[in-house]
Amino acid sequence: MDVCPVDCIYEGEDQLYIHPDECIDCGACEPECPVTATPSGDLRDLARQMREAVIEAKVAVEEIREALTHREVGQHEATSR
Repeated sequence: MDVCPVDCIYEGEDQLYIHPDECIDCGACEPECPVTATPSGDLRDLARQMREAVIEAKVAVEEIREALTHREVGQHEATSR
């Protein structure tokens, strides 16, 4: 579909798909797509919030993993003396 400025619309076997991570929510596809094909503003906002929450959770998990690794290394060094 040529209306997307970032080419985030992909063709499947029987329909087109919008890649949510590539979409910039410009709305250029809305006049071209069926009413039910594009999410409303509320759904776009929810999807964006969910992506942000997943990123924050991944960062938190990595911070915990690093803290546990440093703690384990410190305990190992203390017991090996």
